[in-house]
Parts: sequence; structure tokens; C-alpha cells
Amino acid sequence: MGEMLYKSVRQVSVMTGIYLVVVISFALAIFNLLPLPVLDGGHILFALLEWIFRRPLPPKLLQRVSLVFVFFLVALMLYVTYNDVRRLTDDFKIFRSK
Repeated sequence: MGEMLYKSVRQVSVMTGIYLVVVISFALAIFNLLPLPVLDGGHILFALLEWIFRRPLPPKLLQRVSLVFVFFLVALMLYVTYNDVRRLTDDFKIFRSK
């Protein structure tokens, strides 16, 4: 993302860079509202379920569901990081061979 922001500001304009930052921020906000228990959307979902059933959800259930989704979110971050590092090392190998 940093490289893309640098290129957009350097090659086009500062306004293009600002636009890119706005688009990224908007995408993160939408992602945060997904109904996954560890994100804000999940907290909204739990609050809606408590409102519908008119009683608090069992703490054990909340803990277990949240723990599962924490693992999923960490696994997703590790997967994305691994692919980014692999892409960068592949680019570096191509650069070194020239």
C-alpha cells in the first residue's frame, strides 16, 4: 500500500494520493462492520441478539465464538503477510537476476 501511495503521489498528484487513502479507509470501515464476533459488526450483532431474546447471551458462548474468530482473523493476517513477503522476495529475485 505504501508503494502504491508513493507512486500515485509522485506520478499523478497529491489529490490522487489522498483519494487512495480515503478509499482504503472506507474499505477498512466496511470490513470492520462485517458481523464477525471480534469486529464491531459482531458486537452489533450480539447486541441485536440480546435485544431480540431480551436476555444476555451466555458468556461461555460469547467467549468460545470470539476465540474461534480471533484465530480465523489471525490466520487471515498471517496468510496475507506470507503472500506479501513471498511477492516481495520474488520481485527481489527478479531484480537481482537482471
